[in-house]
Amino acid sequence: MARLTRRDLLVGGGAGVGLVVAYALWPRGAPPPRFGSLSGGGASYGHYLRIAEDGQVTIAVPQVETGQGIWTALAALVAGALGADPALVGVEPLPVGAGGASNPLLADVAGVDEFRATAAATSVRAFEEAMRLSGATARAMLLAEAADRMGVEPEECSLDKGWVSAGPKRVSIGDLAAAAADRSVPNVELVDAPALPLARLDGPAKVRGSWRLAGDVRLPGLLYASARLAPRGGSILGLDRAAARARPGLIELVEREDWIAAVADTWWAADQAMQAADIRYRAAGPDGASIELSLTDRLGTSGDTLVEEGDAAGVLADADRVLRHDFLFAATPHHGLEPLTATARPTSEGGIEVWAPSQAPEAVRDAVRRVTGLPGEKVAVFPMPVGADDGRALEADAAPIAAILAIQLGRPVQLTLPHDHAALFDPLRPPLAMRIAAVPGEGRIAAWHARYASALGTTAALRRVAGKSGGGLDTDGAVPPYGIADIAVEAHEVDLPIRTGYLRGGTGALTRFAGEVMVDVVARAIGAEPLGFRIGMLGHDPALVASLRRVGELSGWDGGGIGSRMGIAAARIDGSAIALVAEAARAPDGGVEVHKLTAVFDCGRAAHTALAAQQVEGGLLSALDHATAPAPDWRAGLAHPGRRSATPTKLPAVTVERIASSAPPGGVSQLGASVLAAAIANALAAGGSEPVTRLPFTATI
Repeated sequence: MARLTRRDLLVGGGAGVGLVVAYALWPRGAPPPRFGSLSGGGASYGHYLRIAEDGQVTIAVPQVETGQGIWTALAALVAGALGADPALVGVEPLPVGAGGASNPLLADVAGVDEFRATAAATSVRAFEEAMRLSGATARAMLLAEAADRMGVEPEECSLDKGWVSAGPKRVSIGDLAAAAADRSVPNVELVDAPALPLARLDGPAKVRGSWRLAGDVRLPGLLYASARLAPRGGSILGLDRAAARARPGLIELVEREDWIAAVADTWWAADQAMQAADIRYRAAGPDGASIELSLTDRLGTSGDTLVEEGDAAGVLADADRVLRHDFLFAATPHHGLEPLTATARPTSEGGIEVWAPSQAPEAVRDAVRRVTGLPGEKVAVFPMPVGADDGRALEADAAPIAAILAIQLGRPVQLTLPHDHAALFDPLRPPLAMRIAAVPGEGRIAAWHARYASALGTTAALRRVAGKSGGGLDTDGAVPPYGIADIAVEAHEVDLPIRTGYLRGGTGALTRFAGEVMVDVVARAIGAEPLGFRIGMLGHDPALVASLRRVGELSGWDGGGIGSRMGIAAARIDGSAIALVAEAARAPDGGVEVHKLTAVFDCGRAAHTALAAQQVEGGLLSALDHATAPAPDWRAGLAHPGRRSATPTKLPAVTVERIASSAPPGGVSQLGASVLAAAIANALAAGGSEPVTRLPFTATI
């Protein structure tokens, strides 16, 4: 239970404005926010809601909408604590540069005090308390004002669907808002209250086709640009300028050391000029074999110890039977459909305005400021909804180039990189190699030793976006959730000459895959049923046990014995638990056919029950895409996308169920990625194949 005091809140409003409540999360020592209209010029806000005199409730959200319903989930928390009318709830993005937008969970990982970012299933966990407290405070002030008007005690009043009632009397929160703003701020005890089950706030615009992504930005006098980037560690050697300038519609050819752009009156004309330029590059980098060797070479030597309990080495040395497997996972590209794009416009005051799809909009402003030399107050960034949910938009590579072009030409410019070219510069989920040795015991795993080698991933990407260097190896998921008395896990950080970064699920999806496959290997070796075998080692985790038991019932689990097409996997991630049963088999062409997915999860207190289930389902299908797409083909240091089959993947039937819980909220968006591939692999092994030890399923590094 939390208590809110005057020092935690700022309240404003009055006639013509209504009631504004902000929960103070700006840095200590910073000036407090100023209240005005939601889009007031130069105003600075924390997380807040405004109740207008017509009853409309508008909630400022610090997170970027990536298609997973983040806006709706956060708004539901405020509206539920308030008691708002669902039909009168709306959202507005918190302006870039506003106070209170920092995501404390990611700021800690990035190693900075303030960091605004939407990633790694942190949105609800980071902002749930602030959102609920601001709604609860507004509710208390409205009830106090209504009680005075009705001549009753506040305890006699109730607030539901935007109306305060006391017996036969009732009044709308819109009528109370302005007067309530003049009341003293109460101390509020935050009690459990269900979030308001809002319909998707972004749904109607998407259905009507009016939802605007960054590529939809249109400005008077807008020019269009296409660009080509130099390879990482390489350079641009030359180009055919005459051929490029001969293309119709070309306005300007702009050259920099690490990129070249063509600007034209249409994007097609700009890209045709880029193609005609026939740019020559110098590139140097690894091939697939050298990446594999760099990783697997480390598996034979001791790494940094992540966990060491009991005497795993001793038990392994004395054991009559040790089960061992090596795992190898290719680098994973993002598969989002939204192109890398940004629009920039110079202002008459010597500044620049930028529209970009970014999960870290404050970082976009900093990047533009660095390349243009403009002070921060001269750079305005408008964060657009993101058209891909897998994490590519954490790093907005197009915005700095668009800003330079707009300033040089003195016109608004929309830069879009061709999809196939942008894919070559994708910050990939790093490849990973892992070796696991396990000793079977009586109904459990007696000992476990794991060692993995990988490059920097999510942590380093967050630090890079935050303007910091370094960052440690991602370790989440490397230690299995089961009770194993004698266990040791080691890790090697490998410096690979490739660009690695954040992808939903992170490297934890790979280490969890290896762990869950190995658990099945041990279960089958001792003749144990895989679901019960897991439960027997999870007496310390009732939520994961409940998820496993329920998924067995819901899926019609058949035991996973030889001849079955069912596989199971379970995971703990981001404070949540999930269990998945997959029904799958090998396709005639050697690929994978997935027929059915049944998932049960416990994410604690859910911000929005329906949205949580949707995110798990979407995460499963996204992970299926990554697990079945071909690995990149490394040529001259660039990761060329692998060729997909001409036959589209048939989507499986998906059933998702949430276990209700009052525990603190856990993350949801990475749950599907943590178990999908392992459950499929275990289904394939149940069908009689050898354990699957490589990802993607389609083949090699």
